Amino acid sequence: MVSSFACISAFAADECMKFDGVTEKITLDREYFVDDEQCAILAMNDAELTIDATEDGAVIAGLNEEDGLSIAVWAHDANVVINSGYYENTPDNLVDPSHVDLIYASKGANITINGGTFNGSIDFQTPNAAANKGTLTITGGTFNANAYKTDVLYVGGSHSATIDIAASVSGGTFKGEITET
Repeated sequence: MVSSFACISAFAADECMKFDGVTEKITLDREYFVDDEQCAILAMNDAELTIDATEDGAVIAGLNEEDGLSIAVWAHDANVVINSGYYENTPDNLVDPSHVDLIYASKGANITINGGTFNGSIDFQTPNAAANKGTLTITGGTFNANAYKTDVLYVGGSHSATIDIAASVSGGTFKGEITET
């Protein structure tokens, strides 16, 4: 069953929108600012999430000071399609920029970006050897580095994992470094 939110106004500000094992389509119709949470939007456990936006649709991720995360959209073992919108990190009081990832993918996530403006790093990696797969497809959008990270796109593994990530970039404008490990 596919649910569809006409807009995100149903979600409270400062609260992570969580999509756990469901198929959803959301439309960002206003600025959605989340602070003191790990992420603004989380898709997990085989969720299928499609994100569209109106002209005013934006996701701004602040900083969770407990664990230092600032993530606008996190796909964890899920499929996410981003068609439009404005996405930015604004982590005040940042000590460690290693977890300031605008769009973050983990554990076999599949992300497709067809458009939008992204001010921050798209971080597509596998956090451990057991989850060493996934796909990233970028067909459009504007990607800008920010003050927290110089790379606009990072594809690779962590913890010395052998990775099997398929990354395909066929469109978009990139202003910053692209790193592949």
